[in-house]
Amino acid sequence: MIPNSPFAPAVAERRRLVAVGVVALLIALWMDLSPLHRFHDSDSLVPVLMSLQRWTPFYWEQNRFGSLLPLLAMPVRGPFHNLLTQVGLRLLAVVLSFFLLARTVVPRSYWPAVGATTLALYIAGKGLFAHCFLQMQPYPQAVALALGGVAVLGDSRKIWRIVGAALLLGLAFWVSPSIIFWLLSLLALRPHPRPLSRLPPPFPRERGGGEGLHRLLPFALILGAFAISLVATKYADWAATDLGAAKVSTWPHAWAALAVGAAKFLGVPLALAAAVLAGCVVAARRSARARFAAVVGLCLLAPAGAELLALGTSSWVHLNDLTIRFLCCGLLSAGMALPALAAVLLLEGRPRWQRIANVMTFAALVPAVFLRFGPPSPAAATATSARPRRPSWPPGAPTSSAAIGGSGRRRCAPTRSSGNGAAEARSGGSPRAAGRRATSGSRGAGPRRGWASSATMASPPRR
Repeated sequence: MIPNSPFAPAVAERRRLVAVGVVALLIALWMDLSPLHRFHDSDSLVPVLMSLQRWTPFYWEQNRFGSLLPLLAMPVRGPFHNLLTQVGLRLLAVVLSFFLLARTVVPRSYWPAVGATTLALYIAGKGLFAHCFLQMQPYPQAVALALGGVAVLGDSRKIWRIVGAALLLGLAFWVSPSIIFWLLSLLALRPHPRPLSRLPPPFPRERGGGEGLHRLLPFALILGAFAISLVATKYADWAATDLGAAKVSTWPHAWAALAVGAAKFLGVPLALAAAVLAGCVVAARRSARARFAAVVGLCLLAPAGAELLALGTSSWVHLNDLTIRFLCCGLLSAGMALPALAAVLLLEGRPRWQRIANVMTFAALVPAVFLRFGPPSPAAATATSARPRRPSWPPGAPTSSAAIGGSGRRRCAPTRSSGNGAAEARSGGSPRAAGRRATSGSRGAGPRRGWASSATMASPPRR
């Protein structure tokens, strides 16, 4: 194909998408075959029981967190292999969320460099427990599906693209409808996909408003998927989530606590990103590159703030001690702000540098993953998953390797119960009681370090 062909940009974009897909798949597989499995708890192991014993549309005894991955992994009947399959799919969603966000916010040929740089910094900067805890959350899955739907829709008006985008957005809001605040803010602020030199003049506009209506299509699909998810949540068998608002007097404290927790998690890069963004805003009048960088920085940081403000009013977030795990989407976009700003200021308008940056950042992922996870090894994954980290267990209770990584499997399915799960755990309990304890609301109790058997986990009373 000749370089001046009008189809050349589309072909180059397809090649970038294929390269990113292959890299994401390899990295997810590498991370899956690592000591990451040392830090599983019930949030990560119960979906395996759901896939093998009894699948329900939502997490057991909950009306949230759609069970998409347990459904996809259902053909894998071995407990340990089912665990590897689901963790691999979760990790793939985590990795893809970095690249899809970069493609949405930085619609230039160097978006793979932005995604790869942010991912490398995250892998190098966080420990194994943080990586294991993130993959067991539903938010990266929802982000990857939602941004994938936005990418499929693009600027096209083809029916198959609209149907595909609606399907992916529907799956995203089934998995986690709480991404609505972050996603709407992100799409409202995202930059124009064309290069700065090719931006259309502001006037004249098309008559009839057809272009404006087409730009509203993603928002219509998102709101429709969100409405359907709310209906499904309302009529679910279990109604364990309080979707109401907390007392107004507690909102300022919640906002402050969430902001402090997010700032501690992101650290110095967040402060640097804010400083660079301020400089770009000052220089925006004189430099088109600085103006575009300011738009990109605002598109990444403003949705994080919108999500924090919205979730800070939620009674459910208050009941769960204002943990920042609910801010996964905002932490992702805020963490990408500094790499995105640097990429725009250094690479915008320099095609040769853009290709070099894409290759070099992909190469940088290899040492980052190796230093954090070690060489990929099925033996390492098996050894760490079969070794419990808690020294004592209730009498007669199986270890986590027996429940998931070993041969013995208990028939555990969700049943309605009003008994004291902790007392049953201390006394050994029956298999049916163990199933009730495995399915209780650990998703609302925050992270637990170390191993916790999915068949013996005793959780606090649901609030």
